[in-house]
Amino acid sequence: MSNDKKQLLFGLTTTPKSNWRDKVAEIKELGLKEIALLPTCLSYEERQDLYKLLETSGVVNIPYVHLRQDFFSEELDYLMERFKTKIFSCHANPEHLVLLDSLARYASLIYVENGDLRKDLFFNKDTFTKHQAIGVCLDLAHYQNTKDTDKPGYRRLLSVLADLPIGVNHISGYKHDIFNALIGKRGDSHWISSLKDLEYLKTVPLNYFSKYIVLEVENSLLEQQEIMKYLKLILANIL
Repeated sequence: MSNDKKQLLFGLTTTPKSNWRDKVAEIKELGLKEIALLPTCLSYEERQDLYKLLETSGVVNIPYVHLRQDFFSEELDYLMERFKTKIFSCHANPEHLVLLDSLARYASLIYVENGDLRKDLFFNKDTFTKHQAIGVCLDLAHYQNTKDTDKPGYRRLLSVLADLPIGVNHISGYKHDIFNALIGKRGDSHWISSLKDLEYLKTVPLNYFSKYIVLEVENSLLEQQEIMKYLKLILANIL
């Protein structure tokens, strides 16, 4: 798939180091009309506050939303109607698999993310079959970390990727460090401190890049603009 057919999306993250209220204010300041939403750390009540702010932010489209275990079907309906959301993702832990089953009528829209496969033992082909998951949300920094530090997990990941489509990518930073890799220390990070943290993308197989490519970083949206410029340059050279 050529680069011009891909949708690169700024990510509104909600982890403790990412002030989501400030990010909504940035959306207004920067005039952004399209973002991805990752309300990973927000309760149901907090998400309602976020949606109210987004409704007056100028955002028109939120093509992709990452789910957490306490989402309800009405929430997905709202996002699809109000912000034209097209796809979702969730993790492969037991709580999210219960969620996936409860949202069975949306199965064709929900992709399962690869996390730390030393812990996410449910990320396997049997899980995708049992829970009727359509495909993979491939976090490329997690992918690189698994490749460098977890051989059994990497084989399991490759087995899944050989049989299932990739619907969306998460892009975070990855710091290559040979010593850390040898001791199994993670190199992936949701904070990009240098554009060099994106260099790992140059070695990712081309068929692992999907239509939707989402920045999952804690950096401000202003900083994400610079990150996005470099990401587009990398993709232009490899796709």
